[in-house]
Amino acid sequence: MNTKKIITDAAFSLFREFPFDAITVQMILNKAEVSRKTFYKHFKDKYELMELYYRRTMDQYIHNYYNGHNWYDILCFLHDFIEEERPYFKHVSAISGPDNFWTFLRQYSFQFYSSVKLHNEKREKLTEEERLTILMIIEAQIAVFKELVNGTTSISREDFADLLCSIMPASYKDRIECSCEEVGRE
Repeated sequence: MNTKKIITDAAFSLFREFPFDAITVQMILNKAEVSRKTFYKHFKDKYELMELYYRRTMDQYIHNYYNGHNWYDILCFLHDFIEEERPYFKHVSAISGPDNFWTFLRQYSFQFYSSVKLHNEKREKLTEEERLTILMIIEAQIAVFKELVNGTTSISREDFADLLCSIMPASYKDRIECSCEEVGRE
């Protein structure tokens, strides 16, 4: 197993077990059994690992399983991901400050929606209306995401996907016809 994977596996395990703010780089080092120098050779900080977990899971899913499928399928997967990894999401959603999870999720989602929209329409730049529409979609989806993470709703995966698809304009519901590489992903 490579060192980067050992570190990420150790961090992901800790993210499920402890509040994010309680996790130190030293805890990750101890669990991974690597040196501080080795950690910083691969990662900037624990926030990079927090982002990597979400990004890697979503990107792999989209690229490997649902490339060419629709938003509904992706949103069903997202619901299942939240349910299966609720401890991780509860811990990272409590992060405050500039490196918080919700800021990352907004940036990740904006990049994803923008890239897919531009790729499907073979354009280089969003219009101002499209940019604002994407921001609106993201804020609504994050509100529902937070409700699910906090356990204040027990919406089914199908109802979750239906609800989030219902707020999306038709032009954003087109099939995803590009791979992760084409939308600038790992």
